Amino acid sequence: MKKIAGMIHFETGGSPWARGWRNAEVCRELGLRWFESALRSCDNADRRERSSAMRWMEQTASVLPEMAEEMEGIAAGLGVEWEDYVLASFAGRLRVAAVDCSTFGAWTPEGRAVVGKTDDILPGQRGMNVLQSVRPDKGHAHVKIHFGGTVGVSSGMNSEGLVVALTGIPGPEVEGLGIPNLWLADLLLRVCGTVAEAIEAARRTPLSFYGCSLLLADRGDGMALIEKNALATKVLPPMEGGFFAHTNHILDPELEAASPRQSEELHANSHARQRLLRDLLPSAVPASVPNFERLLSQRNEHAAVWQTGDDVLHTDYAIIASPAEVGFRLFTACPGTAAPEDILVPE
Repeated sequence: MKKIAGMIHFETGGSPWARGWRNAEVCRELGLRWFESALRSCDNADRRERSSAMRWMEQTASVLPEMAEEMEGIAAGLGVEWEDYVLASFAGRLRVAAVDCSTFGAWTPEGRAVVGKTDDILPGQRGMNVLQSVRPDKGHAHVKIHFGGTVGVSSGMNSEGLVVALTGIPGPEVEGLGIPNLWLADLLLRVCGTVAEAIEAARRTPLSFYGCSLLLADRGDGMALIEKNALATKVLPPMEGGFFAHTNHILDPELEAASPRQSEELHANSHARQRLLRDLLPSAVPASVPNFERLLSQRNEHAAVWQTGDDVLHTDYAIIASPAEVGFRLFTACPGTAAPEDILVPE
């Protein structure tokens, strides 16, 4: 274990259970911090809610048994009861916690894809993200970013050059087989090598609550933006000017009309960030890593790309990914205040 740009970085391999145990071993302090905070949010959980969490876990495990096995390894490594770990893992479903981020992407003059993402979280969650390099027993090697002691992934890149960058969007809660949105990014990194493969895998994998946008790019210079919740999977076209941008509200009109509404605070914050990105991106296109790095520090009177308490949200990290180089630049502080680190994905 070491730190890169102030973020814990560690390597795992082998079976899902072994990877989970290693996650808990290295990230014990952060994992327990997340676990105890999530469990506190469910302090008044009654028997019915605990039963619901276990049922959701069984439904999720039916879709992705390897993820359930990894969670079992984490719970064992942290030394916590399995039922409590499951309750903490589904605290977002019980207490309606949102995932808030921004993504943007465009092509270089040579037609190479470049993707940017910020991870925007609540004050009590700052510093919980870790960087994990994974050589699974099945699937592609990859690097992913997630809260220590959890399996939910907010962004990453695999050895094939596939980039997956996620934001949260509204979605209904449904009973039956399905997975949480942050599990989808992990799945795509393990099993897909191209944007086309990722879109098809996303289409056939059901979500059980909330939703996500996924900005995808690959080494063959493909790029696509999808919105997905339990109702549908939508592939969105580039915006006028040849770029993609997404925050936390739904852009597809049909899906937006059919989906639950966000809180007014997040809705306003998301729209303000989206307008800011749409204003900034024309000057950053054609894309380059330096152009996108400059974009990260931009703001106006209504919003900021790198959030510092705007509507309570804080940016914990950002990446600028170059699929052609099978690597990305990691920022754990706003550009100009601390040096970023360049991360290469293992083969």
